[in-house]
Amino acid sequence: MATQQVPREPGPVRRLLRRRYHGAILAPLLTWGLLAVLIPLAMKSVVVGVLGMALVAGLTLVAAVGFEKAAMVLFFVGFAMAPMDRVRPVPGLDIVAASDLLLFAAVVCLFPVLVHRTFGLQALFLIAVGVFVSAALVASVVNPEPIISLLSIARLLVGAIMLPVVFAWWRPRPEVVVALALAYVGGAGISVAQAVLSGDSLYGRYIGLTMHPNILGLCSMLALALIPFLLSALPRSYAPLLVAAAAVNAYGVWISGSRAALVVAVLAAGVYVLISRSINVVILFFGLSIAPIWIVARAIVSGEEGNNALGRLLGNATSTPSDLDREMLRQVAVDNFTANPLFGVGFGDVLEAHNVYLQIAAAGGIITVAAFLLLLGATVRQALIIGPRYLMLAIPAVSYIAIAPLTSLVWDRYIWTALALPFLLPILTSRSGPESGPQSGPETGAPETASAPAPRQETP
Repeated sequence: MATQQVPREPGPVRRLLRRRYHGAILAPLLTWGLLAVLIPLAMKSVVVGVLGMALVAGLTLVAAVGFEKAAMVLFFVGFAMAPMDRVRPVPGLDIVAASDLLLFAAVVCLFPVLVHRTFGLQALFLIAVGVFVSAALVASVVNPEPIISLLSIARLLVGAIMLPVVFAWWRPRPEVVVALALAYVGGAGISVAQAVLSGDSLYGRYIGLTMHPNILGLCSMLALALIPFLLSALPRSYAPLLVAAAAVNAYGVWISGSRAALVVAVLAAGVYVLISRSINVVILFFGLSIAPIWIVARAIVSGEEGNNALGRLLGNATSTPSDLDREMLRQVAVDNFTANPLFGVGFGDVLEAHNVYLQIAAAGGIITVAAFLLLLGATVRQALIIGPRYLMLAIPAVSYIAIAPLTSLVWDRYIWTALALPFLLPILTSRSGPESGPQSGPETGAPETASAPAPRQETP
């Protein structure tokens, strides 16, 4: 008769390495070890000290809540900081904003989670990325200054492509989308509030926590474009708060003096009305527009338009020099494109023509700009195929497509954080049904968690 073997009790080393001890023992030990190394270094450099404190705080966060929740927190703060483009934590490294570091740290924290997920991204977006990267690399290599051009392409890849790819791979529960949209709207509102309180301006145009008035206008406009989604996704009790946030960001567009942001904000409101097909939305817009219309009419009649967006749109003294500068830059980009329409002149100074499409065409040629247009189209399509309940997430992408011929801003994180939100949600399949909305679980690669409450539907 065979004797039954009694399982051996794991030794102390094996017990220490068990999964449940990783956060309780190993992470704090690593944190204190880093402190022991970084504190002496911080005595010699403030930058090293700040970065060291940030690293220790990140490790403590991971130890407390785990990798995925730590990534959620970092993404939330990163989205809130994205419209605050002027917050640069590393002196002498002006191309790196605080939001860049936070978003990068969030992606690093998320990597252990992503390796267990199924990667799913629409084919159109992948094709657009592949063609764009290939054409841009060829255009850079065959041009006289390939290093500068390749560095610009790297910024574009990180800014415009990394987040959609990571989000499509991650696909968390739908509440995360709402939280990140709220973070962006709140961050843009903080920038507007800082502009009003500090009075920092450039030729009478407020800049807030951004590097330029046009960036303040663009961020405020994108925040406004996210308000319709939040109104449909959150309970009605949040409506007053969201309307107040919309008013703050609308004022941000106004004081920025950005004519393009003003025009596209009005266009975004029209798109919202068309998508919602709701009489309630029409009545809401009518009621909210009474005071702004009165203010605008009074300013026009009195001739005191000022240096706000409307004043510059009507052609005040500061708009004429700006128009002349833009016309000169556009002509340079046109000349560069016609000189080499197939490969362009490389991604360098041509990215200042205040027309994104013309800039890409002059930099990389006709194939590159065609792929970029396909990339933007795939971004809009993502919002259309994740279910009718999330259709409002298409408004930021449509707004950027509309403002692109009037701006030079193309790869910055304050653009693509708003545009990448639809990629957080899985594509609606035929099995899901037209009204089921995004699902969680093994089918989509997302964790099996309770889904968010269904976004509120307006009554036609």
